Amino acid sequence: MATTSPTPTGATPPTATPSTSAASAPTKHHHTHSSSSSHKSENSPAFALIASALQIALLILFGFVVKYGDSASPSTIAASTTPESLNQYPTFSSAHVFLFIGFAFWQTGLRRFGYSSIGFTFFFAALAIQWAIITNGFWDCVTADSWHNFPLDLLSLARADHAAFSLMVALGAVFGALNTVQMLIVLVLEIFFYSINKFVIEGCLHVVDCGGTLGVFSFAASFGLALSFIATRIPKSCAGSTESAEKKPESEPSEDPERLGSYHNDLFSMLGAIFLWVYFLGFNSALAPYGPAQHRAIVNTVMSLLGSCVVAFAFSQLLRPEHRFRLQDIQTASIAGGVAIGASASMAVFPAGALAIGVITGLCSSASEIFLAPLLFKLRIRDTASTLSTFLIPGFIGAIAATITAGAAKDSVYGDQLVVVFPGHA
Repeated sequence: MATTSPTPTGATPPTATPSTSAASAPTKHHHTHSSSSSHKSENSPAFALIASALQIALLILFGFVVKYGDSASPSTIAASTTPESLNQYPTFSSAHVFLFIGFAFWQTGLRRFGYSSIGFTFFFAALAIQWAIITNGFWDCVTADSWHNFPLDLLSLARADHAAFSLMVALGAVFGALNTVQMLIVLVLEIFFYSINKFVIEGCLHVVDCGGTLGVFSFAASFGLALSFIATRIPKSCAGSTESAEKKPESEPSEDPERLGSYHNDLFSMLGAIFLWVYFLGFNSALAPYGPAQHRAIVNTVMSLLGSCVVAFAFSQLLRPEHRFRLQDIQTASIAGGVAIGASASMAVFPAGALAIGVITGLCSSASEIFLAPLLFKLRIRDTASTLSTFLIPGFIGAIAATITAGAAKDSVYGDQLVVVFPGHA
């Protein structure tokens, strides 16, 4: 590996540099345009009123249709509590940290939205979890063709965490372009359609997707990019204009200036990426069947993440024209292995297969971040949090890997676990 500068490209020192001011100069008009509606919303009580109304509505719904699950019911005898319910907490807590700390700090790499990424993740995820419990419970009743109160336990909370993460991924594509009231509207709609999508792929098609490769990451990235294309197109004056290129000679002319974080932005974003990387195993295994399948989900996720992490560093330097590390590439590709392995995490992909999925995904994610992300910006399609490179392309690779692995499933490999891992075989 060639000797490189100790400071990766994209992580400038704390002192002001010409490139920093240049990166901000061409976006002056855009900042005024995109922030005017946000300031208008922040200066009025509309957000507070709508958020309060949503919380009151959810409170009423919880009072009528949500009850404790059997494992948490006061009438349940302690000795009859299943091991699954007792051992669910470690994976649930990992998924919680993954969402509220990992993803929140991962988005602080955005130049003007460091505080907002943490605060809004805290608020919107908390509200989304409540709404997801209701929508998931409704479709569970539809699947079972039996109408009853929605049980609340660690498993249903973990499922709600998955739904909330899908919302944050979708909002990541348009972060900074929507005001808070618009984000509340997106919350209600995205969680609703997310639950329908999960009902179709798992309840109707019996697709195995314990880590959310299809139902969480691919769906949310597609939703966010579609929303970006329809509602938040980048103004022509900010996307690849001659004037912009002349004012930022030290950066790529086609790159979104919002993603050019400062030294401290990149530092905290890298911390978030490491949190996501470490706690991804809990997110992918939280909904896996208890026992060997859940154990495999943890092992497979770790192996895939190891492969994508190494490849993220290697190909960030190899594919960049200047052959220097770029933190944005590493933050994106290092966690892509966890996204791709999610659908097949509980399957018998074997260690070498899991590692191969991580390596291939890390390569494709790095190439997407380097070559496709600037292309999206030229097409005026906003992708503030790199949802294409981090979630959509790895999700596509993961879907192919899961299809091949599921198609090769045999009794000789799984034994009695075949119907546990693949309920559709029952």
